[in-house]
Amino acid sequence: MRGALARNLARDADLFVVNVADYAVVRITDGRLEVGPGASPDAIATVACRRHLELDGEYDERLVKEFVESLGYQYEPDQESARSSGIAFRAVS
Repeated sequence: MRGALARNLARDADLFVVNVADYAVVRITDGRLEVGPGASPDAIATVACRRHLELDGEYDERLVKEFVESLGYQYEPDQESARSSGIAFRAVS
């Protein structure tokens, strides 16, 4: 259920959601959100919220974190965003 809601959030952010074979991948490629089997709903929601804010001209990663958490998801920064924002990156195995 959480995964479906996260995918709908991505669609609302003008992202075309595409299933790919790469396990647990969540990435944007040419305006498509590529989602692999086992992908984290939290990562999907984070990407979708980031896109929503970018469409509004906001690029602050702290706002992304607040937005994601306000929707009941856990914020999962990508490595590039974590380095540039000062928010610690948490590796998950």
